[in-house]
Amino acid sequence: MKVFDTHFHLKGTETSAQELVKSFDEAGIERVCLIAPGGRTLGTPTEPNAGEASNEEMHKGNQYLVHLVREAPDRFVGLARVNPLAPGATDELQWAYEHGLKGLKLFCIGWYPEDERVAPIYEKAASLGMPILFHTGILGDGRNSQYHRPAGFEVIKDFPDLKIIMAHVGWPWTDEAIAVAGMGPKFRGNYQIHVDITPGAPLLWRKDVINKAVNYLDEGVLVFGTDAGPGNCVSYGKQVIQSIKTIFTELEIPRSVQEDIFWNNAVALYGE
Repeated sequence: MKVFDTHFHLKGTETSAQELVKSFDEAGIERVCLIAPGGRTLGTPTEPNAGEASNEEMHKGNQYLVHLVREAPDRFVGLARVNPLAPGATDELQWAYEHGLKGLKLFCIGWYPEDERVAPIYEKAASLGMPILFHTGILGDGRNSQYHRPAGFEVIKDFPDLKIIMAHVGWPWTDEAIAVAGMGPKFRGNYQIHVDITPGAPLLWRKDVINKAVNYLDEGVLVFGTDAGPGNCVSYGKQVIQSIKTIFTELEIPRSVQEDIFWNNAVALYGE
């Protein structure tokens, strides 16, 4: 079964595209969405709301990503980073598109998804056909999680040509994430809100979360991701894949549904 990892973080220190490809081969991953490095500055006790870097800084990470994608375009899909509240955000997204990047990754650092200041990025991404992967749920800095509640992403329905992916099934607001993604049955075959089953939910909860998501959501909504990085893409990537496959087996999920989640739904978003 082919695996499309839709959620992989670059650090900006990778040796080469070839070394990454070798690691993905070992992990059993055929295609990968690489997220541009840099950008996010997590809050600290002295800077509790540090926020995002400028778009000039974001550009450096996007340039780096473009270089990697061009070395292995059959294996890599590039997700750009921008700061939607800083000058030059839409211009940077346009540049990313023109240089072959196919999507965008956003963290809501200090802003809610429905913030009107972010609307130009939503409009630009929709016009370019670039899906947005959003972090949803608890954030690692322990300070900005409030901005990542899944219900806030209902605003996306005001931009009907925009497609988004809510990462981590919004853990711990997983029922909320599933409800938000499941409120569009009339859009069957043209899903606007997707959900990635990237951990997220610790093992204690993961089986229950996946069971609810698979059985409630339409077959085209869920995608797979590892949330791995270069230092652990083999060991952790294998671990996540095996964990999900084991859960699918225990839940007796049909192979055709598994293939949709591991491959077909991501291809529908980003292309072969």
